[in-house]
Amino acid sequence: GQLGPVYSSGVTPDMLSVSAASGLRAIFNFADQPTTKGLVPPREFVETRSAIVEWPYATRDARPELAALCQTVKQEFIARQMSVVLGEASKLAADRPYEALTEAMKQLNELQMLAADNHHVVDVTDTLVDDVCSYIGRLHDGGGRVGVPWPWEQLTDATKGMQPGELIVFYGVPKSMKTWLALYIVLYGYMHYNAKAMIYSSEVVDEAFKLRIASILGRIPYDDLRGGFAGDPDATASALYALSQIREEERAAGQGQRLMLIQGILSEGGNPLSILEQAIESHNPDVVMIDSAYLLTSDLDWKTISKFAREAKQLAVKGRCCVIITSQENVKSAMQAAANRRNPGQGTVSYSQGLIENCDIAIRVIKKTRGRRNQLSLHVTAGREIQLEGITINGNPGHDFAFVSNRLIQMEEAMGDEETGTRRSRPVAQTNVVDRLDEQMNQWQPPNDGKTGS
Repeated sequence: GQLGPVYSSGVTPDMLSVSAASGLRAIFNFADQPTTKGLVPPREFVETRSAIVEWPYATRDARPELAALCQTVKQEFIARQMSVVLGEASKLAADRPYEALTEAMKQLNELQMLAADNHHVVDVTDTLVDDVCSYIGRLHDGGGRVGVPWPWEQLTDATKGMQPGELIVFYGVPKSMKTWLALYIVLYGYMHYNAKAMIYSSEVVDEAFKLRIASILGRIPYDDLRGGFAGDPDATASALYALSQIREEERAAGQGQRLMLIQGILSEGGNPLSILEQAIESHNPDVVMIDSAYLLTSDLDWKTISKFAREAKQLAVKGRCCVIITSQENVKSAMQAAANRRNPGQGTVSYSQGLIENCDIAIRVIKKTRGRRNQLSLHVTAGREIQLEGITINGNPGHDFAFVSNRLIQMEEAMGDEETGTRRSRPVAQTNVVDRLDEQMNQWQPPNDGKTGS
């Protein structure tokens, strides 16, 4: 309505003087009434509720003036707040410079978001044909996808690729290879589709993490690489040659940084995503991985985690990139659901359902170990317009994440996996039968017929 420029500008009463703020609140109250929805009230209506009126009214012709005034108010407010933020940071910097820098960056980022236009009103009918043509063209040019492809065509077909602005969450019990999986997905786009990839870790990036990246890039079995190829010089030379070729190809392409590893240490009270936000703005990646997202907050209560998830989604939208995060699954809830042979859906994600509510795709990872080989089932527990329950793939670190089947491994099948630290639990209805069979097997003796054999 007539008040559209005020709403779209982001101007709020707390940006104004006390008297002007009361006038703006009166305008908002008038515009929220059912009979006057979205309309600017008469001047007399505001004058009776505010001593000073700083808003022009009268006719529809006043709307451009109203929009300009909103921008002026916002600019003055941002200038005042910047002075306050920088002044406080300067005082704190003498004793605690890192904390001062983190806090200043957090508050300045919030002001930057306010400075940006939050709403864009367009005539849909005027742009609809062009938008649809653009989408269809990108879909055809991309071979059936409009985003960065997944390593498995089943997921790419179901999602049309990982789209800019999407937040994708992988969660599972500890040691279920979530980090390996996210790394492989990001590096697959980098290696095969020229995607710019950014990997962010809140922890110290140690040798083991870099070895994982080298293992995937060089298609080198991780255990061999970690063990130094048991001193085999030929195997060592072959691996180093494969990695050096990747480096040379990157340099020859001359495209600048396409694979970036960022370490961000969280200071108390700081914004965990501020460093990453600046890096995204500077380097424009196509896909971003945030490892162990729950470690990026100093407080693991559900409100903090939900706020983090919203900020991560905004980061993806603002940066026009796909953001992939890994998080934990509540082991106790997962085991209880498995013992009762119940599909928990999204109910076992740790800390907060806000992770799922704010994401575009949520995937629960279940690992099953068979001998020295792993299989991973990727259960799609949340997804907009995705008609796919999930897939099962190999999970052999570094060199083999190939598609296996559409049959999904359930948690009760994987409960004997030693790496997850869990024990196989029997459904209550079957316990007595299994116990009797165990007892009979323990009492069994081979027949004494004088013969030997297997």
